[in-house]
Amino acid sequence: MRQQLNLTDWAGLLPPTLRDKDRFLRLFTLVAWFTRMDGYWNQLPNQLREKIAFYRRNRWLILRLQQVHDLVRITGRLLRRSGLSDQSHACWKEQVAHYFTSQRVVTRQAKQFVAGIEKYFMAHQLQYMGSVTGLLCCTEVLESTFGKYKNKGGMRAISSDVLAIALYQQKISVLSVRQAMEAVSMEELNEWRIKHVCHNKYGLRKQLDQELKAPG
Repeated sequence: MRQQLNLTDWAGLLPPTLRDKDRFLRLFTLVAWFTRMDGYWNQLPNQLREKIAFYRRNRWLILRLQQVHDLVRITGRLLRRSGLSDQSHACWKEQVAHYFTSQRVVTRQAKQFVAGIEKYFMAHQLQYMGSVTGLLCCTEVLESTFGKYKNKGGMRAISSDVLAIALYQQKISVLSVRQAMEAVSMEELNEWRIKHVCHNKYGLRKQLDQELKAPG
């Protein structure tokens, strides 16, 4: 499927790749992908639906992933801001209870996650109990615990940035800019970009969003 779609205008539909070092098996990335696909579904041609229909065949798996994803977001947002304290513990339990009431079914994985966070609060209770400020964690600890990575690799493709390489060692002045603008027209630049710049995955995704969500 990747070979068939990767160099087409539909490359933005490809599912994310998996990386061994990712915690939670790229939970956030996967949930974002199948949520987008559900939003696109009614607008996709049948031949494309056939290629990505595999993810819709196991709705129970999707429900498990979605619920754990939502609970991680609830927990991460609260702990990042408030840390561990009696107040944040009570607030967390209230938010989790409210979330569970919004679900027709609560999966075993969601219950296991909540039980694990409850044990986490209990394990540190002596350190924050009765404290006004609570027990705070740095951003890196939270991001590592909840599987957020910042070192996202760039896409291997030619972008319009290559046009700036020749300027890296040049001193830019008003005169040099004027000469460049007079020597090369925007029409020539756009023609070069169309011929030589590769499609960008995220640009294609943005274009798909606009086209597939457009009325009519």
